[in-house]
Amino acid sequence: REGIASIDALAYQILDGNPSLVKMFGYSKSALLRLRLTDLHPAETFNQIEKALKEKVPFLSEIPCRKANGKIFFADLQLIRSKPNGEGFIEAIFTDVTERKLSLDRIRKTLQEKEKLAEAQSEFVITLNPQGKVLSANRSAFEALGYGKAAFIGRELANFLAPGKEKETLRVLTLVSLGETLRGFDAELV
Repeated sequence: REGIASIDALAYQILDGNPSLVKMFGYSKSALLRLRLTDLHPAETFNQIEKALKEKVPFLSEIPCRKANGKIFFADLQLIRSKPNGEGFIEAIFTDVTERKLSLDRIRKTLQEKEKLAEAQSEFVITLNPQGKVLSANRSAFEALGYGKAAFIGRELANFLAPGKEKETLRVLTLVSLGETLRGFDAELV
């Protein structure tokens, strides 16, 4: 599945490529062998690729790549250096991560939109992970509780519950985490 290219370490000329590389980029093998490694990337990425090659960086993540038809996809790029017979070569291993990157971008965008909505609320909004640790909170929550972001984020919500109310509040939060909707629930935080 990975596209693998053998590259001359000095000129970055592509010397060979496996069938997956040919398919991944959409070039014929003969056309691919006339290219340099940097030719497989959009112009704005050239400097990043050349810098990585010169500094002998072994791995680049989510690097934009350009197919023969001009379409952009994203790949993790592993660079392995070797010197058989005194000549320097680089094995460049491309793993297409376009779907992963696009999914993560959508998740990030959704989270940013939710954070904006939470910030606009006059009620305080706290987001917890399944273990009850605070992942995020809006400005109203920080103001109401009197805690700064650093003192609140990453800590267990149970640490902030009023004595004697912890069990009931945690029971209700468990129900919510299982998908139940509760309205008008009051919790006392300290």
